[in-house]
Amino acid sequence: MKRQKKPAPDSERPKLEQQVESLRRDVRQLQLEHDILKKANELIKKGMGIVPQLLSNREKTMWLMP
Repeated sequence: MKRQKKPAPDSERPKLEQQVESLRRDVRQLQLEHDILKKANELIKKGMGIVPQLLSNREKTMWLMP
């Protein structure tokens, strides 16, 4: 048997909508932070002038597979 979702009572609806909006803002903020860090990582890798011969195997793997 499947459970059927019961709709939230009208008294809780505004609070839940506010929570949903807050979570959406958090997701947008975290996505922005993720994108910035990802781009910063790319720029750092380019700026380092990496010499593969000086890297350990682990560093080479991290460098090749971000």
